[in-house]
Amino acid sequence: MESLASQAKPAAVLWLAGFLQAARLHRVVSFCVSSRALSIRIAQCFLLNGFIFLGSLLTLKSVVIPTLLWILPEQCDQSWGQHLCDHTTAVALYSFLRSGLVEIFYVFWFYPLYIFSFIISTLWYAE
Repeated sequence: MESLASQAKPAAVLWLAGFLQAARLHRVVSFCVSSRALSIRIAQCFLLNGFIFLGSLLTLKSVVIPTLLWILPEQCDQSWGQHLCDHTTAVALYSFLRSGLVEIFYVFWFYPLYIFSFIISTLWYAE
């Protein structure tokens, strides 16, 4: 047990020193500014991720969800007929379907985009 304690203290000191070194943002910024290739890669990653993910979120919030709310409404409309409005199962089913379709959108759109973005960023920084 004494050996573990004697090794833990130097490891913690080294970790803290590394953290403090990484937290010096002025050095990080000066390093990025001095390297033209690194600055270009950082800008490319910000643009790629910004356009893809912010555009996808905007599409989800302003197109997909309103369309689902139009097709599968949250409240019972009287134009459906009184017999449908008496049953709350239709509204509950619509809510369940909306949630499921949004999750499917995440699985088949956001997650593949994240993987694509990760691969592209890795290839860019590997150069």
